[in-house]
Amino acid sequence: LLPTGEAASSMNLSLRSFQRALAEEGLSYQQLQAEVRFRLAGWHLLKRVVPIAEVGFVCGYSDQAHLTREFNKRVGVAPAKYRDLF
Repeated sequence: LLPTGEAASSMNLSLRSFQRALAEEGLSYQQLQAEVRFRLAGWHLLKRVVPIAEVGFVCGYSDQAHLTREFNKRVGVAPAKYRDLF
């Protein structure tokens, strides 16, 4: 994922304007990155037959435990269970 300044530049916004636009939506760039990372991991779990640790790595989680904590927090099940359910 892009650093905040690069993301702002890619949308022809100053860093502060970008931060303000996100704040108007009740978001921070960190929250947006976490959401993108989580959704990307969910897609990989459902569409690719790769180990869960690899999904975590590709999506930017520090390790498989980090990915598992995030899935438990957001959807109430571990990544393996998520893959099985859907």
